[in-house]
This record gives sequence, C-alpha cells and structure tokens, in this order.
Amino acid sequence: MQACFFAQYLITKAIVTPNQLEGALALRATRNKSLGALAVAANLLTEEQVELLNAEQQVTDLYLGEMAVDKGWLKANDVEQLMIEQWASHSSLGDILVEQELLKSTQLDSLLADFEYYQRRLREANNNALKKLPSTEFITTFLNELVKCSQRICHQKVAVGEVSEHSVPPEEFSHVGLLALENKPLDYIGIALNDDQALRVYKNMGGTVSISQVEKEAQTSTCKFVRLAAESACSKMNKGEQKFSILGICDLAEGDSLPECSNVICVDMVTEQSGFKALFLAR
Repeated sequence: MQACFFAQYLITKAIVTPNQLEGALALRATRNKSLGALAVAANLLTEEQVELLNAEQQVTDLYLGEMAVDKGWLKANDVEQLMIEQWASHSSLGDILVEQELLKSTQLDSLLADFEYYQRRLREANNNALKKLPSTEFITTFLNELVKCSQRICHQKVAVGEVSEHSVPPEEFSHVGLLALENKPLDYIGIALNDDQALRVYKNMGGTVSISQVEKEAQTSTCKFVRLAAESACSKMNKGEQKFSILGICDLAEGDSLPECSNVICVDMVTEQSGFKALFLAR
C-alpha cells in the first residue's frame, strides 16, 4: 500500500503553499485524460457507452477497460494501446511544478529521492501497526478495496496512512457509513467522511444537487460506497476457512455516537488534498 502522496510531502516540507498545490493539481487534471475519454476521442467508444460503464463500476470490482472488453465493445489490444497513450501523455505533479517555476528540475530530483525514503519508512510503520490489530488480513483487504473503489468510482487516488487505536474520527468527519459484521472479533467496519469527501462520493454515485439539499441521500451514498468495498473484501476473504459476512447497515445520523465498543480503530485514508477515515470497531 502507498503511504503518502508527493503533494502532501511538499506541503509538509513547506515547499509549496496549499494554493499553489491546488492550482498545479487542477492543471494536471485537465491534461491527464481518463481511459474512457481517450476511447471516445479515438472513436472506440461512445460517450453513452462510457457513461454506462462508469455507472456499472459502482456495483462491480472491475476497471472500465475490463468491462468494455467483457461486453465486446473493446478488444484487449485496444485497452493496451489506450493505456500506453494514457501513460505517454501523463503529466506528473513534479513536472507541472517545474513548468510553473515553483521548483527547479535539480530540486525535484532531490525531493523525489527524499520522498521515496520518507514513504518507505512511513509504509513500514503503518504495516507494523496493522499487524497488531484483530483480523489483520481482513482489515488490510478492506483497506485495499477502499483504495480501489476510490480510484474506480471517485477517480481519486488514496493512500493508507496513520493507524490510531482507541480513537474516534474528529467532528469534521460528519458522514459515517457503518456496517455490522457477523464474524468476530470485529463487530463493525465503515468510513467517516467530511462534507467535501461526502459530496464527492455522492456526485460520483449519481447525485445531482448540492450536499446541503440532500443530507439523507449523501448518507445513503456513503453507506453504499462502503458496502461495495466491504462486499468485495468479504468475497476475497471467504475463499479460506474463516468466513466474513455483512449483517446490515448501522444507520447513524449526524451527531450520533458510534456503537459502544471496547476498541475503536481509525485508519487515515489520505488523498492528495484531504482524505477520510476507515473505521473498525470491536467489543
């Protein structure tokens, strides 16, 4: 698992300001095209087909290219060529910062080397913390599925950050999606989102209006998002002797406390600009 992003590292080191980072990330987003957009530009898929594939990603553990091949809309070679084109035209954050003269190219090389060392140390610390938790393999699998769901559905890269035991998410993470598990020692798994992240999930799962108008719908999409990751994790884990299954949603309104448990574990799910929390509760 990735443990951090270069963008956050630059902020931590005060190399760039948050406003400078926001501008560079926005420029990168305009340049780096999705595989679906490239397929439409190459007349390999229609916009309607891409919209349908994006909608189906909300209920399946597949990437857009894989689904298009399964449907016979693309050939495997088409997907490979599109991925090559996507990579060849990719602009990294570092390249854009150099272009904007916020970094020098020699400074970028040094920072990238320092960042790799920093990330390796952080990843080791995270892995050691995860090994001490109950149901470590299931927790790790669920975190991996959250990362994949964020990438597929929200088009957002996510890294697994700090692990905190006996803690609850801060008040700004007001949208909680929690599922009850049948298997012990874990009783509940879920996520906690702030307003910005909840709005992102809501809109990428079909929402069309602002979050202030749709508090209940945003909560529903949060639960739907976490359930998709949890069902995928259960499916992967249930190939062995230990079985995991979801009993149902633990419906929490804004301001409600988490279910009473002896151990609450929060894991930072870090994005380039903000993030959310993964939650694990055990009695």
